[in-house]
Parts: sequence; C-alpha cells; structure tokens
Amino acid sequence: ANKTLKVLKLTGCVNVIGHGLEPLRRSIALEQIDLSLVPQYESPIVEPIPAISEDAIVPILDSIVGTPGNSLKQIQLPKKFREEGGERSLALYEFLEMYARLLERRLATCSKCARVLNRNRGSERGWLHKNCNSPWYGLQNYTCYQCTKHFCYSCADEDDNGDILRWCLNCEKEYCATCVLSFECVGCSANICNGCKALRNCARCGRACCKDCLYECKACHRTGCGDCINYLQCWGRYCQKAHCEDCFDDKDLNVSLCTSCGACFCPDCLSAACIEDWETACSGCAERLAQRVVPLSKETKYIKQKPNQKDQDSQRGVKTPAL
Repeated sequence: ANKTLKVLKLTGCVNVIGHGLEPLRRSIALEQIDLSLVPQYESPIVEPIPAISEDAIVPILDSIVGTPGNSLKQIQLPKKFREEGGERSLALYEFLEMYARLLERRLATCSKCARVLNRNRGSERGWLHKNCNSPWYGLQNYTCYQCTKHFCYSCADEDDNGDILRWCLNCEKEYCATCVLSFECVGCSANICNGCKALRNCARCGRACCKDCLYECKACHRTGCGDCINYLQCWGRYCQKAHCEDCFDDKDLNVSLCTSCGACFCPDCLSAACIEDWETACSGCAERLAQRVVPLSKETKYIKQKPNQKDQDSQRGVKTPAL
C-alpha cells in the first residue's frame, strides 16, 4: 500500500482510531491525505466527537513526511485536531513544522504565473497555518483540494472575478476556479464553493447569500438579504421571535430596534436585560421599557373592584350600625 496508494480519504470512518493505517508508514506514493471524515462538500464538524486519535495518526504522518522522495502534496486534518479547545498537541505542531519545511524545500511554483511560492516568508503567509490560536490552525495554503495544484494568491481567475484560489467557509477546503467555482455572500463577504450549495439567491435582488445572511420573516414568510428586508430578531438567548420591519404592529410579541444602542429585543427579553443590569441600560431601552410598564401600572391602578357592603350602604345614605 505504501508504494501504490496515491489518495487516502477516510470519508465516514468516524469510528476509526488510526492504528489500521500502519501499512502506510514511509509511503512514497501518497499525494493526498484527507482525514476530515466527511464528504467533500460538507462541514468538517463531526458529532459526536469521532474516535480518530493523534497518538495513532501523527507518527504515521511523521514517517511519510520524513521519507526521502515522498510525493505528498496536500493534507486535510480532522476538525477534532484543529478546533479551539481541542487537543492541539506538541506532536501535531512539530509535524506541521516538518511538513511546512518539506514544502518550502521543494520550491513549488504557482501553476499559473510560475512564481515561486512563499519565497519571502516575512511578507507572505506560510504553507500551513501554525498559529495555535487561529481558527485556521492546521489548514494548508497555496493548494487546490481538487487537483492538488499549487497557486499563489495574486493570480486572478480567467474571468477576473477574484483570486484563482479561494477557501470555502462551509467545507473549509481551498479550490482553484478551474475545479470548483466559489461565490461571495453579499452580506458577510464569505466565500462558499459551488459544491456546498450553501448559498441561496435573494428573492428580491437575486444576489447570493449564505444561510446566516438570508432572512425569513416568521410572520409574512418573505425572504431577502439584509439590503432588501429589514429583519429584526430578538437578541434574547433562548428567544425565537423574529420578523421583518413591515410586520411591526406595536404588539407585545414584536421585536423592535433601539435607535440609541442598536439592540433588538422583544418586550419580555428587554425587561430581563434591563433588570439584570439596570445601571448600564441605555436611555433608549429604558424609555421603551417605561412606555410599556407605565400603561400597565395605570390599568392596574384603576381596575374597578366589586364594592363591599359598607360602601354600598354609604352610597345609598344608610348608616351602618356600630357593633
């Protein structure tokens, strides 16, 4: 296997620990290793946490990278190894250092402009993200996941629609424009590859939006991007109230935007937020809360109560005998 297998993908192997990959030690044929455990166009987040182990995997990867004449071009590590709060062991960091040095020694060039990649290390990003505090920790740069060709980040695609190499926010893989097209969300500017199908078009303007930037009103069920629909969603932790501004009708269930601080709350969550920290509540939120509380207090004060017998006798001019 270590002399013939060129591509290894453990798609769906969430129960694999890694000991079974021992035959791949010191492989000179492997060009691509995908340990993300998910299909190509899916988020790398796996729940529950998969069984794959650094103790089993990293020594095998070390042996491959350390073998003279190896063919390795691209590695996709599991999210479990890369995510904040995860293992992020010293062994993994040392492997990333070793792999980065291997790629640098090869003096790889951009497949479009033939420029040597990462030559000026002080001014360019490295071959790998090695900052342990970065959300991109462990990801590889300059490499298309699909064709494993290398590209710089200065070259544009043939239609001049942006960089030829783009990183997808959803599947966390990089693709060149020749292999997989990517589109930019008009709301947050995130790149999403065409394979992930995670972008939808705004019903009004037709522009592409990711799921976080395309809103649907819970009242009228209209959808639109942030430029076409003024969407208000309560900031309460467990609150699901949301609607477009056109559906606001002064009812208690509606969410409104504070013009002073920009906070969006329904009346119940606004009360809870202000009461929790009244001293720091902004004047706009406090005024809105007061407008709701005062009318309620007036109604409570003047509610007609059933008069007792003494009040009824007094109104008729009858004296109640003393006991």
